[in-house]
Amino acid sequence: MYLKKIAVINKEVKEARHRHETRLVEVDSGRKEEYENKLTQALDDMRAQNQEQIQIYKDNMESTYRVKLEDLCRLSEMNGASANMAREELRESALRIESLSTQLVGLQKEVEIFDLLTFLFFKRCSLNSAD
Repeated sequence: MYLKKIAVINKEVKEARHRHETRLVEVDSGRKEEYENKLTQALDDMRAQNQEQIQIYKDNMESTYRVKLEDLCRLSEMNGASANMAREELRESALRIESLSTQLVGLQKEVEIFDLLTFLFFKRCSLNSAD
């Protein structure tokens, strides 16, 4: 977009220069210098305006870049913190599962012992009542 503006401005400058040169041929040599000075001043003004627009565009782009980079850094930090929290939760869950599994095995053994004792108790009661 900027290059198109420069091309248009350059074209306008060439056309303006051509018109001025045409007029200069018609005007005496004393006036020619006056027109050249005016043309030079006009070109200098246009260049200054273009440089100002370029600087504004550059400043805006740099500002946008910095803001986006800061946003991405902040987002990266948040994602890293979330990932660390998720890993910690997984580790805690694995420890809890291991603990519950151990408790389950212990309870299953107790149930087996209870079932065996119950069986023996009823076996003894049935033997005693048969006597």
